[in-house]
Amino acid sequence: MRSCRLPDRRIARPRRPESGPETNRRRNASRSFVAGLLLALPATASASPGFYGLAELPEEFASASFFWVSDEGLAGGAASAASGGDSQAIVYSIGSGLRTFDTLPGGIMNALHVSGGSRDGQTLVGSALTDRGIQAFRYSEGSGTEILAPREAVGPTADWAQAFASDADRVVGSSNGAATVWDGGLGPVSLGSLNASFVNAYAYDASADGRRVVGKSWNESFDFQAFLWTEESGMIGLGSEHGSGYGEAVGISADGSTVVGITTEAGPYAPFVWTESSGLRPLAAPTGFGWSSFPDSFFSLDVSGDGSVVVGGGLFGIGSDPEAFIYSPTEGVRALSDHLESLGIDLAGWTLSEARAVSEDGRFIVGSGIDPSGRSSGWLVVIPEPGTAIQLALGLAVLSGLGASRSAGT
Repeated sequence: MRSCRLPDRRIARPRRPESGPETNRRRNASRSFVAGLLLALPATASASPGFYGLAELPEEFASASFFWVSDEGLAGGAASAASGGDSQAIVYSIGSGLRTFDTLPGGIMNALHVSGGSRDGQTLVGSALTDRGIQAFRYSEGSGTEILAPREAVGPTADWAQAFASDADRVVGSSNGAATVWDGGLGPVSLGSLNASFVNAYAYDASADGRRVVGKSWNESFDFQAFLWTEESGMIGLGSEHGSGYGEAVGISADGSTVVGITTEAGPYAPFVWTESSGLRPLAAPTGFGWSSFPDSFFSLDVSGDGSVVVGGGLFGIGSDPEAFIYSPTEGVRALSDHLESLGIDLAGWTLSEARAVSEDGRFIVGSGIDPSGRSSGWLVVIPEPGTAIQLALGLAVLSGLGASRSAGT
């Protein structure tokens, strides 16, 4: 369910929309691609288990990353321009490959990223550059593109759509520094603040029914603290209520049972898992690894629909680059590359820097990494079903045995 986190820290500063023949040509071409891609979803949903790296990134882009993935295997994210200009929204499916677009269907200018969507991939949300500034949008093939109304009626906007609650038709994000839900005809609704005097809050994810939203807010000590908002109780802080430090909740399971985020409760920045029964629990890094000392390393955390699988980035070996990780209550934290290799999945020479999203059903994981040429780009993994994983392992063992026999001349 996880979408892109705090895109203003990760995406190049937007510029004003361009005009001219070439821009108009790109606009017209982009208006038809999203619909075509959504129709091509079954090609990914039926894809074989394995690793799919985005090696064909066009030369005009310096890097790319995926922020969200549906249960049908549609991935959304952003590509940064090699020239240092605006990012461009991207979508990817195994059957159709990468599609980039800087103009949304309906003529909305400069789509910056796709950060979330419905579990079936038929609705996409993100942010785009318009004449008013950065505005949140929602797109579906049946309804087209809708720019979501900002909280302020006039003046510049800084609105980010972060996630979509599939069962409630709600978009969550932030509007000019306030955690916000866009709920159909009700328009933007502020979720409040943990600080009674000042509103400085950001919403990042929601349960599938939209009744639970997570994010971060200033508390009474003017520190950012993770929050859980519910329709019944409003906004409540997770972790120490008035202690100094840092916290934010960046993902919640579709069933609303499990929250993941970042905390300094135990000292250095570390990822946490929260449930009503266990409270907030920082995760321990495996032996030989540690967590980054910077919170940005954990903006990629996400959790599967039932809370059984957590993925993220920010795991460091001694003197090494960052690695994507996976966590489950039974196995603890593991480097994602080790986990995938244990399933018989060949990473084709890639280094997995961060896992940014996992589908609700846990079958797809997306993120960013370094391809064999040294370029930073996006990747998608199709996780095998348990029975398929056993078959893959047996197949690799058979192939290994055949290779050994041939080398021995038998």
